[in-house]
Amino acid sequence: MDARVFLTADEKQALATRVGEVERATGAELVVVVATASGRYDRAEMLVGAIGAALLLAAVDVAWVGQAWTGGAPLWAQALAVGGGLLVGVVGASVFPTLRRPFTSADEMDDEVERGALAAYAAAGIGETSHGAGVLLYASLHERRVQVLVDDAVARVADEGFPARVAAAFADRRAQGERAGALRAVLDEAERTLAGKLPARDAAA
Repeated sequence: MDARVFLTADEKQALATRVGEVERATGAELVVVVATASGRYDRAEMLVGAIGAALLLAAVDVAWVGQAWTGGAPLWAQALAVGGGLLVGVVGASVFPTLRRPFTSADEMDDEVERGALAAYAAAGIGETSHGAGVLLYASLHERRVQVLVDDAVARVADEGFPARVAAAFADRRAQGERAGALRAVLDEAERTLAGKLPARDAAA
């Protein structure tokens, strides 16, 4: 799923409106980032390519024998099969991320999502928000994971279970096939956790 088409224009507008509501209710400044994927996963792509190379090589050998040619395929045909299969596998895994998922460990995806969230946190300047209460809600679609990063002001009032509840809220809605609903659930959980614990935006202004 491409993050650029994850939400419709109307859903994006509705989400922006909801972000404003949560910010006014909690005094936090929220940044929502949706990424297509957080990592390249080159190792997984190469494994898919290796499988493609092996399958095409076997197919060439079978076809060669089936045509009543003597012996197996010649070296040049085998080389073409291996190179072609490797290329098709790598490109296919790059274009269709689902192909590389079985060859990517949960720990590897966790690490990549964490790195992606940290990069987004730095790029958005969460630690330098005007009210000192920044929250990054980072959703990575390929990995189906959410990371929550907060600055010190929010960390002082949010309980330790806050990130896990946000991740669970997102996962539950995505499992039901919801897109906008998954992100709204993340914002709802942020509001429940932070409302009344930080000065409301209007009061802080």
